[in-house]
Amino acid sequence: MGDTGQTNAMAEVALALAMGFFSIMVLTMVSMGAGAPGEPGDDSVALDPGLRLVAAAGHASAGVGPSEAVRREDLVLFHDGHFRDGMLMPLDPASLRGRERIVLAVGPDLSLSDAMAAKAAIPASEVIVTTFGQEWLERLEETKR
Repeated sequence: MGDTGQTNAMAEVALALAMGFFSIMVLTMVSMGAGAPGEPGDDSVALDPGLRLVAAAGHASAGVGPSEAVRREDLVLFHDGHFRDGMLMPLDPASLRGRERIVLAVGPDLSLSDAMAAKAAIPASEVIVTTFGQEWLERLEETKR
């Protein structure tokens, strides 16, 4: 019965490991956005379906995730060399001068150099580049008809 000191030490090590794993789990959930904001309002567009972040370098703290809402006036779509607003109407990028943050959605097949050229054409202080999926592509194709 002289083994109680070793048993207590093992219990304390097990408890410390459990607390460490729990802390890592909580940090992971927070960093993945488990506490994401609620439903988007009438003047916003949900980035899903189809829009996902492409260039996250330096924009992880920008607050735009794959399922976060973006205001319609902050969404710009670039397809076939033309800019469109969140309502899929033609848009002159010069009209965005002085805006703080714009989310630029480009086609998944657009080359990186073309995407960066489209980003450079928008005179906003922060432009976040994303890609749009098949549903957005179909909606854009319908506007051509």
